[in-house]
Amino acid sequence: MSRQTVIPISIEDDTSLESFYSKRNQPLIEQLKNLLVGVCAKRVLYLWGESGSGKTHLLNACCQAAGKSGMQNLYVSLKQDGGQDGGRLEKLSDVHKDTLVCIDDLQQIVGSESGQNQIFSLYEKIMHGAGAIVVSGTSPLGSIGITLKDLESRLSSGGTFNIYALDDDEKRTALKLRAAKRGFALDDSVIRFIMSRYQRDTKSLFALLDKLDSGSLQAHRKITIPFVKTLM
Repeated sequence: MSRQTVIPISIEDDTSLESFYSKRNQPLIEQLKNLLVGVCAKRVLYLWGESGSGKTHLLNACCQAAGKSGMQNLYVSLKQDGGQDGGRLEKLSDVHKDTLVCIDDLQQIVGSESGQNQIFSLYEKIMHGAGAIVVSGTSPLGSIGITLKDLESRLSSGGTFNIYALDDDEKRTALKLRAAKRGFALDDSVIRFIMSRYQRDTKSLFALLDKLDSGSLQAHRKITIPFVKTLM
């Protein structure tokens, strides 16, 4: 497909571990890859980081990688499901023991005894099979507010990782790499303009990149500073 082809939506980024750009997070990426190929002694990891640090990206990337290898996988966002216990938690009882289960936004079940017990039961089932569990939250396990201490110890047994947010240089590089993957180039002057005039969190920056990609395709225009101004 050429860059001149008009399409109604932007091309989706490949949500993969490889597309998660951050030098400081490479030990975490390597650990996730090891978990997925079964070389970790413990098949559970806990990730935590501030909003926009990439937790959801990493969990979905793990599911994508598992799917490509033929492994059953399930992503559950407790925040999106709503409610104190999360709308999908009751479905975890049906998960096969050989499944990779990625649970996002663990902080949503703080104060929910039933929700914590459901995840604990899931852990026990997965550990008796060949599956794995990756869980994310906004704080370290010890301070997130889990009251079921057996769950806290189980989720931390395989290691916990702080996801480092991108610094400005890494954000510029990430924007350039994502643009190149979509088939177009972002000039340094355009990136400097965006970084000086737009919200600097990665979620907003990558959303703007989506908008620029779609807009340039539909308008048959090169992405220049004047064009960026029309979409900001």
